[in-house]
Amino acid sequence: MTEDSDSISEEERSLFRPFTRESLIQIEKRIAIEHEKQKEFERKRAEGEVPQYGRKKKQKEIRYDDEDEDEGPQPDPTLEQGVPIPVRLQGSFPPELASTPLEDIDPYYNNVLTFVVVSKGKDIFRFSASKAMWLLDPFNPIRRVAIYILVHPLFSLFIITTILVNCILMIMPTTPTVESTEFGK
Repeated sequence: MTEDSDSISEEERSLFRPFTRESLIQIEKRIAIEHEKQKEFERKRAEGEVPQYGRKKKQKEIRYDDEDEDEGPQPDPTLEQGVPIPVRLQGSFPPELASTPLEDIDPYYNNVLTFVVVSKGKDIFRFSASKAMWLLDPFNPIRRVAIYILVHPLFSLFIITTILVNCILMIMPTTPTVESTEFGK
């Protein structure tokens, strides 16, 4: 192998980093810095230091969501929730990290409290890193077991089987019930 392919593979390998408490702290710091920048920008805009570009919005003007489609960065569609990791990354994905929480691999989510889990089938699952039910942080053993069960390939099979059995039971004819009209006699 050439030296360039080794460095690319190391770079891609560093893309898949386990999600740790330090990772969570770094994300929270980035969010705080971004929030401070936004507050400073709003303060400067209010004081008139930053000119307002674009057309001014009228008082009762209706804005539609499709007007804002091209503004700002967008998530990578190849790294969406529920799709397999791209072929270009499958070779560099370490199998020992399957079904374990990883730092988000999409740069769009750098300043969002999220982490990903790549299943054994190489599907991407994205989860919130905030506390679940206001008390279970992402490192809680109960939450980790629930995530492991959710990303396991047999879980989908179990859900589909349950749905099919339910459909079959719903279409079966009902059995006649024996009704007793005289209880006290």
